[in-house]
Amino acid sequence: MNFQVVITQIISLFLLIAVGYFLRRSKHLDKKETGAISKLLLDLILPAMLISSLQIEITAKMLGDFKNLFLYWIAFYLILIAAASLIS
Repeated sequence: MNFQVVITQIISLFLLIAVGYFLRRSKHLDKKETGAISKLLLDLILPAMLISSLQIEITAKMLGDFKNLFLYWIAFYLILIAAASLIS
C-alpha cells in the first residue's frame, strides 16, 4: 500500500485546520463562520479525502489477506460469545 497518498491527505487536512485556527484567532472569522467551515470540513472534505486515499488497485494477495482477516474476526467473535455465555 502506498502510504504517501495517505500522509499527503493527512497533511492537507492539518493545514486546513491550522489555517482555520489562525483565521479564528486573528478575528478574521466569527463563531458562526467557524461553525460553517467546520461543518463543511467534517461533512464534505474529510469523507472526500478518505475516499480518494482509498482508491487503490486491489490484488489477489489483498483479497486473500482480507479473507484471512475476516475468518480470524469471525473466530474471535465466536470466542467472545462463548466467553460471555460462560460469564453470565
